[in-house]
Amino acid sequence: MALKKHHKLILLVIFVFAVLIVIAANVKTTKAIVSLPFGGLITFTEVCNEGIRISVGKPIPKLYILTHGSIRLTPSFSIPRVGQFTLGLFKPTPITCTKGTVPTGTGLPIIMAGGSL
Repeated sequence: MALKKHHKLILLVIFVFAVLIVIAANVKTTKAIVSLPFGGLITFTEVCNEGIRISVGKPIPKLYILTHGSIRLTPSFSIPRVGQFTLGLFKPTPITCTKGTVPTGTGLPIIMAGGSL
C-alpha cells in the first residue's frame, strides 16, 4: 500500500513539472529596442510622409528619418536644418520615405535626437 502512495506522489510531481515546463515555454518574452548612436552636421533635409529625412555628414554620412514619434531634445523642438549639428539614437532597420505615394528614398528611423541652435 505504501508503494502505491509513493508511485502516485512521483506521478503527481512529474505531472506538475511537465505542466510548469509547458507554461514556461509559452511565456512571451519582451524584446529590447536596439539603438545605435549617430551624430554630425546636417547636410540635407527633405520632408516626407513619415517625417523629415536628414543626411548627417562626417564622420560617417548616413540618411536618417526623424519620424513623427521621435523624441526631440532641441530648443523649442525646432525643425532640423542644414548646418545644424545633431546627435541621438537610431534603429538599425531602414524605412522608406515617401511623398504622396512615390518613394523618394530610405533612411534609418531616429528614436531620439538633439541639436544645436
